[in-house]
Amino acid sequence: MTAAHLLRTYEALPPELQREATDFIEFLLLKWQQQLGQPLPSGSDSSPKSEPELAKIAAGRRATLGALKGQIWLAPDFDEPLDDFKDYM
Repeated sequence: MTAAHLLRTYEALPPELQREATDFIEFLLLKWQQQLGQPLPSGSDSSPKSEPELAKIAAGRRATLGALKGQIWLAPDFDEPLDDFKDYM
C-alpha cells in the first residue's frame, strides 16, 4: 500500500473515523517508540500522545452496559455433555 493510497483512503473516511484512525496511528507510534527505546524518526510530523492522554481517549470509548443485549445467545443445551466425550465419562 503506497502512502498516496493510504492518504486517499484516510480522506474518504468521515471525520469521526479519521479521528479514530489518527488516534490509533499515534498509539502505534508510541508503542513503536517504547519498544525501540528511541525517539521517533525526525521525518515524522506526528507527536505521539502520552500514556495518560491515550488512557483518557480509551476511557471515552468504554462500552455501555447492555449495548449488545439480544445480540448474543447460547444454545439451550450449552451445558450438556458432548456426544464425542461419552467414551471418556
